[in-house]
Parts: sequence; C-alpha cells; structure tokens
Amino acid sequence: MSENRTHVGKEKILEKAEKLFTEHGFQAVSIRSIADICGVTNAALYYHFEDKAALFAEVMKRHTQRLSEHLAQAGEAFESPKDKIYAMAKEYLRLVSNRQNFMFLIRHHGREIRESNPRSGFVEMVTDVLSPFDDVLDQAVESGDVRPFPEGYSGASILIGMIHGLSGYQRIQGGDALREEDLENVIDYFWNGIKT
Repeated sequence: MSENRTHVGKEKILEKAEKLFTEHGFQAVSIRSIADICGVTNAALYYHFEDKAALFAEVMKRHTQRLSEHLAQAGEAFESPKDKIYAMAKEYLRLVSNRQNFMFLIRHHGREIRESNPRSGFVEMVTDVLSPFDDVLDQAVESGDVRPFPEGYSGASILIGMIHGLSGYQRIQGGDALREEDLENVIDYFWNGIKT
C-alpha cells in the first residue's frame, strides 16, 4: 500500500463522506465506498470512526456547526433584531432548499437517521442550527423589543416551524418554493406576535 493511502486524515474523510452522503443518502453509502473515495482501507476508517453511523453523526455535527456559523454571519450586517432574523431566515431557507446540500439530506431523512443511529445527537444538532436565531431573540427579549418565550420554548423552533409549515402547504397546493415576499410575511407575523 502506498504511503499516500495510509495517511489520510480525519478531516479529509469527513469531507469526502459528506459529499457521498449528500449525493446518495445515508443508506446507499457504504464504508467501502467511503474508504475507496478516500484512498484508504476500511480499517483506516474504523481507526477514526466506530462504524458508518458514528461517521455520519460526525459529518452531521461538523455540517451543523458550519451552518450555525454561516447563519450568524448572515445576520451580522444588520442592527435591528428583526432584520437580523430576516437575513438569517432567508439564508436558512436558501440552504435547506438546495437538494445538493447536506442540510436537505438531514431534513428529509431525519427520522431514518435517528432510527438507524440513536447516538447521532440529532436533537443537539438541530439546537445548534437554531442557536443563532435564539441568540438574537434572547437579545431582543433583554432589550424589551419582544416578550419572553415561555420556559422550555425556543422562539427559533417556532419561527422555523412556521417557515417549513408554509413551505409544505405551498407544495401541497402545487406551488413553488417560498418567495422572498412569503418569507417577509412569515417574519412579520412571527414578529408581530411576539413584540411588546
């Protein structure tokens, strides 16, 4: 075996595995196919990851952390909490609507992922993705712009639920993806419902 094949790092494996999972789905990708694309043996993969489910969980965690950072950056250019929320929601919708995006895979195969890998930390990863929204909403509560949410509620999960709900309704009605105008309306309804 060449020197090249024996020293592929964990990050490279995660990068290649994410590409395969995104293109083919969790069930269709094997450890062998990941090892092949990385140019390593199965044993080299098992050195870093207990099994395919553990590898997928790590890929999900890595992706959701990047997504969370990306969403926070989308809101940084704006002053008002509502404008920050809108910018982040617009970016979130763009990312999860892209069928070639890993987030699309997570969104459409979440149940399958949780059932096949209860250790995936799926709930924690969803919380990570929503955290930039909750951070802005927490600041808006502290400044008195919006009412506090009841204990145990995530304002971000309510907002994202509204966005996905409208998107699903429009698909059922034979409509297209949410337009920018639709997203603005969702944000307005949400914001008007929580403002002081």
